Amino acid sequence: MLNIYSYTLNFVAYVLSMVGCVFIIFNFFWIPLLRTSLSKIVIYPTICILLYDVVSFPVFISKTISLEVMRSTGLCYVQESLSQYFVLANFLWMVAISINLLFLCFYPNKNLKKNEILYHVGAWGIPLIIVVLTKIPNISNDDGNQCRYRTANVVKFYMENILLALFMLFNFIATIVTLKHIMYGSLRESETTTSALLFNNEKKLVTKKIVWRLLLYPIILSICYILTLILDIYQYYEFTEGIRSDEELEMLLNFAKAIFLFQGFFNGLVYLRSSKLRDTYKFAFQKLFCRHRYSSIDDDDAILPATEPTPYPSTYRR
Repeated sequence: MLNIYSYTLNFVAYVLSMVGCVFIIFNFFWIPLLRTSLSKIVIYPTICILLYDVVSFPVFISKTISLEVMRSTGLCYVQESLSQYFVLANFLWMVAISINLLFLCFYPNKNLKKNEILYHVGAWGIPLIIVVLTKIPNISNDDGNQCRYRTANVVKFYMENILLALFMLFNFIATIVTLKHIMYGSLRESETTTSALLFNNEKKLVTKKIVWRLLLYPIILSICYILTLILDIYQYYEFTEGIRSDEELEMLLNFAKAIFLFQGFFNGLVYLRSSKLRDTYKFAFQKLFCRHRYSSIDDDDAILPATEPTPYPSTYRR
């Protein structure tokens, strides 16, 4: 019964994560203002989350229905490598968001556009190096079609988990520093004295709100992944000590994975708070469902200014 609940939770998490990611990507390409906003960098971790879902979802289904053909050694190796790559890239893009927040606090005159190339090189290149370094030692250690290994991948465990823990710590420190500057007003002062760090369509008065939203993305990632990190460490300890994993630990691992998958859905909720997005939808719905409020071009009253009184009296005497 616990397996049914955990599998159901994971399936719901997959669906909601994909919906949240597709929502962000669709609106990013549909609304031009979102592509020039300070928060446009959010599109890259969103792509990483969506690709992780697309890669890992078929394997989740195959394990649920015991479809062995989807669990061959080659497919397991490719799937695990891609999943590891997209998780690391997701973390690095969140680090890039935290770096931008620190620039807002300490170097408000810096043009953040110049950092984008470095972000791309680091966020896409570093995960590739880590995947290669951690997969080479275990190429010949797969024991068949169950996606398991005879011995623990020590290089992968230490390198990946230490880096992810450091990324989470850095995001936490950047969040605390940014919150301090927001509460003391120094961030707002830097926004009113310069527009160099702002993109073309960014309004100074709403930049503070955008910073608040940007703070939430690294926080969501850390909250969603912390349980997975703890259980991964505990599972490695059991593996090295020769302790067989019990059903409760498997259930907790599935639960932790579901929480991590919910990151895409929570990011979509935060993205929905964008005033540019809400204003666009508000205008679209008004135009679609309230057509009677709009005057026709052929209507004579349409050429009158909104503040000009109508030439016809509202009341008349017989």
